[in-house]
Formats: sequence, C-alpha cells, structure tokens
Amino acid sequence: MCLTSQQCYFGFSCQNFTCQKLKKIGEYCTSSNHCERNSLCFNNTCTKLFSLPIGNNTDNPLLCENGRAYNNICMNIGLIKSECDDIKNNCFYTTSINTSIILEKCSCSLSKDPIKKCPKGELDLIDLWNEILKNIKETLKPEYIKYCNSEELRNNYCREILRQNWDIRKEYNKLKRNIILFENNGIYSDDTPCSLETVLGYDSTPPYPKNKKFQCPIYLCNNPKEILLDSKTCAYSINPFNKEGNDIKVYLQNICNKNYKCDYKQEQITYNYTYNSTCIQNENKDNFEIKYPGEECNIHSQCIKGNFPDIGICQQGICSGRPSGAECKEHIDCNKGLFCNGLYCQEQKSENQFCLDYFECKNYLGCLNNTCIPYFSLENGTYLNKTNPDNLLCETGLINNETNQCASLNYYNVSEGRINKDGFIECSIGEICNYTTGYYINMKPVIVTQECSCGFRNDDKAYCPISRSVNKKMWKKYLKLLNKRYDNQCHTNKRFSCRDELSQNDLNYLLYYERETIRAHLFYNSSNCIIEILSCRFISYNKFFILLLLAILL
Repeated sequence: MCLTSQQCYFGFSCQNFTCQKLKKIGEYCTSSNHCERNSLCFNNTCTKLFSLPIGNNTDNPLLCENGRAYNNICMNIGLIKSECDDIKNNCFYTTSINTSIILEKCSCSLSKDPIKKCPKGELDLIDLWNEILKNIKETLKPEYIKYCNSEELRNNYCREILRQNWDIRKEYNKLKRNIILFENNGIYSDDTPCSLETVLGYDSTPPYPKNKKFQCPIYLCNNPKEILLDSKTCAYSINPFNKEGNDIKVYLQNICNKNYKCDYKQEQITYNYTYNSTCIQNENKDNFEIKYPGEECNIHSQCIKGNFPDIGICQQGICSGRPSGAECKEHIDCNKGLFCNGLYCQEQKSENQFCLDYFECKNYLGCLNNTCIPYFSLENGTYLNKTNPDNLLCETGLINNETNQCASLNYYNVSEGRINKDGFIECSIGEICNYTTGYYINMKPVIVTQECSCGFRNDDKAYCPISRSVNKKMWKKYLKLLNKRYDNQCHTNKRFSCRDELSQNDLNYLLYYERETIRAHLFYNSSNCIIEILSCRFISYNKFFILLLLAILL
C-alpha cells in the first residue's frame, strides 16, 4: 500500500496504490514517476532522456538532445542584441533551427551601473552550457540512478548518492554553481558587488571530508617558496577539501605593527577554500568597558550606575562611589577596597577573618567555611564548599567535581612508550585523552576526558593536553604569577578582570607560562614566528576564562 512514490524503495514507484517496478524505455506510462530515471513519460511512452533531435516538439527540455526547449520546441538560442525593448521588455534571439524568436526575458542587472539586459543563450555561452549538459548526463550513470527515488528531479544527483559519495558532493557543488550562473547571466556578472550566496542563494559550503573530520592544518611562517603573501596579509589559508581532510595549510607573516594583531579566525579554515587575514588594531577596552567606583573615567556613561544618585558620576577623572560607613545596597555602591555588608560600605577583610562570600575578602582571598583563604593555597584532597566550590583556592587550580576536593590531573592508562621525552602524548583527531584526578568512587578511579587537539606548528600532529605531572616547576610559576595578579587594588567586583596590577613584564611572563602549561600541547614544537603571531590570540586575563582553562577537564 502506498500513496506516493516517496514511500517506495529504489527502483519502484507508486502505481494504483502499490509499489511497482519502474518501467523501461519504450513501455507504456501515464506518469514520468513510473519510468526509470534515464527516461520520462512522453506521449504515454517512457522516452530516453536527451534523445529527441533539435526541432522536435516536447513539453520537457530534458528529452531534447541539446537539453533545451523554447515554445515546446527543442532548440538553442543566441542573442541578436543585448539591449532590451524598453516598452515590452522583449529580447530578440536567433535559434539553432534557423528562425528568430522573441522572449520576454529583459531584467535589470546587478552591477555597479545597473541597466536592463537580455540574458545570453546557449549559442552565446556554448562552453558553459556544454559543461552543464555533460555534468547532468553524468548524474544518469547506472551506478548512481540505482539509489534514486522515482520522484527526485532528473537533472541532478540523487540524495542518497550525495550522502554516500564524497566526490559526487564536490561535483554537485560545481554543477549547482554553473546552472545558477547560466540561468542568471543577464542579472549577474563579474562586476556584481554582491556574492552568489547573497543574491541568488547559492550554497558555497565546500563538501566536508568523508569521515566529517579534517586533519590538523600545517602552519608555515614567512615561507615564500610555496606562496608569496602580499604586504597586507598576515595569514592565508588553503583548504583543498579532499575526502581525507588533509593538506590544509596556513601561511603566516609577522607584519603587524605595535597595537595591531592578525585578525586570524581558525574556524574560517573549514568553511572556505581560501581565507585571507589582515592586521587590525587592538581594541581599546577603556573606550567601552564599564568602570566601577574608584576607577579612571572620561565621561559619565563609562561609570556603572549604583543604587543612589551620587554613584556612577565621572568626577575629576574618577567614577564616584560611597566611602566606608556610607549606606549601600550592593557592592557596586561602594568604592574599591570596600564591600557592602547589606547596610553600609565596609573595608574588605583580611586572611582568616569571617566572611559570607569572596566579595567580602581582599582580592587575593576566597571564602571557604566562612573564612577568608588565600587563592592557590589548599593542598590536594582538601574539601571545598559543595554549593559553590572555588577551584582557585586549590594549589593546582583544579577540583574533582565528583568529590568537591582539590585535585591534580595526570595521564591515565597510557601504554608504555606513548609519552614522548618531553611528556606529550601524540593522538589522532577524534581520539579521547584520559586523565585521573587521584580519587576513587566505589573503588573505581575518577576519570576525566578531553579531546585530542590540533596545534599551531609545521606538521599535522595532534597532542593531548599535558599532565600536571609534566613540567611541575612551570605550573607552579604560572599559578604563582596568576595569584599575584589577584593581589590587586581593583574593585571587589572586578578582582578577576582588572588589568592594571601586573607590569608589562609580568604580563609577558604570564602569557609565556600559560603557553608552556595549559596550552603547551597547542604550541609544542611551534616556531618562534608562529608563536609571536598567534599565541596572543589565545589568552584572556579574565577570571571566567581562567576558570574554564583550569577546570574544564573536571
């Protein structure tokens, strides 16, 4: 029982409410859906596609040997003149059957100087049309049509073969583009400022690799032997979109001046055959960042508004706030160095003093068990607050979420010899890296996983994030400097995002330590040139970003 041919399997169509085998060329038919894919129903007979000579009558151009029909006659056309008849919008053509024809096809072009134009015909674009015709005929190969439903259009690849065959997907993209260019040649031209995607709906997304995964890109720096970048390009990627997803290359050039950065977006590699990046000016966050009481300002609108009219005013270059002992409702009402206890502004508390949350403590302290505790001070195994555990209290910056204890993170169940001399584990894209926190639940170790990651180097290797047991001294230096950063004079609400407390030298070291620890697997064996161009794009001095980096594995 069936209602439409969509309910029938390949090679069958719905006839008289039952799925029946498709009819062969020359057999009687009442619908094209009843004929095999290489034919259409014409005069109640399954007729082979592209079999009618020029000059024959037909209601479907796919039956014509030339693939085109006008006024129900198989023929090609060519422009007599490109200008339109302004009154009737008519276009004048000559034909392949030695006649002339008038068609109402005049339209405005999408060019910088829009004019009314007549589209060219097959005789004018003979090479493009022959390529389209050849590609359409390719879709009718026996090995392709056996996967088609009888209701699918005859002038394209079937859905199932597109799903199964990577090479066909790539040819399908090219066929779509050529058809769109041909059918719209009157309105679209080389000087059209808009893209095919914008004005004609062309989906230019290249086909992804057969296994849906790209191999790691290869990064090459200042390498004019393969490709010469112009003086404005800091990064240029090439993705061949082959079925294995390999041979992606990114060419880098260290040309950005001070206060500029390379506007490189890694995700664009997998969306474009080529992608060009240039230098852009660093954002001046002071121009749009919200300022808290006690911070420098230029205009009133920069200052955060509090719960009283005297708060959030830029006075003598400083955002106004309330002093110690003044009435308040929230922390934002108080000047930096203070917190709001619900009634009035009060000085932030020192180590070991009573607290309700970390906002009450000095900026280098968190709050645990109602006591102000220094960040990065608690040994592994210390239990944290279950409702709001703060991993920054742990000496490693990590917690085990299963037990709410300070923890470390080390490789787990790694086969002998897999860890190289530098402590890294090479892996494959899609592979999962396993770690243990050192704790057990129901006699089983708590296992943490993270994906294998591509890096930024001149090979296509990928590595697991490094274990905390690797380069322990560097981890300690990194966390020590991070802790120093929090020992600041910023507003309690901005303790993690304030940028003024470290010297430029310390900030450079923080960037270096992070690259050697949290992001070591990304920059392992990278050249200095690659590091200089890209490393600064992967660090953010924001508490929530650091929390993510330190705790994402747990």
